[in-house]
Amino acid sequence: MKQCVLSSLPALVGVIICLWPSHASPPIARPALFLPTRTRHDDTYSPAIVTERLPSRRPLPSVKASRSYLINNAKGTAQSVKKQLLSLFAGGMAGTIASSITTPIEVVKTQLQASAAGGHQNFFQAAKAVYDSGGLPAFYRGLAPTLVGIIPARSIYFWGYSTMKSFLFPYMDNSPLTHILSAAVAGGISNTVTNPIWMVRTRLQLLAQPGQSAYKGYTDAVRQIWANEGFGGFMKGVTASYWGISEGCINWVVYERLKKVVNSHMHTNGTSTLLPLPKNAQLFLSAACSKLLATSCTYPHEVVRTRLREQAVGGVYKYTGMLQALRLIAREEGRRGLYAGFRTHLLRVVPNNAILFLSYELINAWLHTQMEREEEETGQIDRGPRNKKGEGAKGKVAALIAPRRPLAAS
Repeated sequence: MKQCVLSSLPALVGVIICLWPSHASPPIARPALFLPTRTRHDDTYSPAIVTERLPSRRPLPSVKASRSYLINNAKGTAQSVKKQLLSLFAGGMAGTIASSITTPIEVVKTQLQASAAGGHQNFFQAAKAVYDSGGLPAFYRGLAPTLVGIIPARSIYFWGYSTMKSFLFPYMDNSPLTHILSAAVAGGISNTVTNPIWMVRTRLQLLAQPGQSAYKGYTDAVRQIWANEGFGGFMKGVTASYWGISEGCINWVVYERLKKVVNSHMHTNGTSTLLPLPKNAQLFLSAACSKLLATSCTYPHEVVRTRLREQAVGGVYKYTGMLQALRLIAREEGRRGLYAGFRTHLLRVVPNNAILFLSYELINAWLHTQMEREEEETGQIDRGPRNKKGEGAKGKVAALIAPRRPLAAS
């Protein structure tokens, strides 16, 4: 239990940071009175310039203008919250689409990563073993927990990333460090919250070996894990998932960079000077390339996580911790064991990530367009009454509260 609590601390810190008021949206500015100044030389004390206040020559902003200004600022905050909720929804929808398409490959990959395979099975041998165990439906084992978990997992992940990015943007701009920290916080929160779901899914996808229980379904797996291993059983593999946060960091940094390059070469008519492809196709390739690089650098954590989630054999767990599992796999199976199922994993995660990111971009853009259109139709975008100079109330008050240049010396 103590280990579970400690492993949840990074996610707790990330949640606090994401929920903390962001400086990306400036605080509500209250109308203030800035007094003009003049300067003179005071011969009594020293030749230093002394500044004294003069009465203001400008009136305070009217109550009506101040109220309109505050209302517009409040609406800006509400729009920021709406955008975060749209990112939450878009991430969940994109994750559902991508995972539903690639589930059969996920089942074969999990079998290749298991210790029973020993790094000696190939894709076709593992696929045949899965088919012999239950026919075509066997390739969709764990789909139910996947669909149950992918919506909160991807929703939390994209929400955490966009929120943390907005929080850091005023301090670090759109730099790689911003993307790294945002991805780290998003990954920590998502992995901690959804680890029990992925733990049950892995157990369902693994074929039972001699001395292990064969689960009848999702509910039976949850019941047996709780009865035999307690709450700690649902958190197995979370430490390896934290190691895998580095994969998300690399993925986001590379994708954001490639996305910036793609956007910089796009023209208003939709053509590109980079590649003779539509923008969406270029974003699809960018997401695929970023995931390929990130996975190649960090893949062993996937094998370690699968091994940590295996059932005990005769009441004894072969893998008890992340470092212990990593050393044991390297000693017994070498590099081949650490990269067991690597090609099959690439076959799944590269198109999965490309579909995921492109779906997120398209859904998020569509939702934002619908939100702006709805606000325009309902008249929620209030620019206030216009004055003779064509300024609304917001611009009028902003002009009143802006600092003025000091008067010339008398």
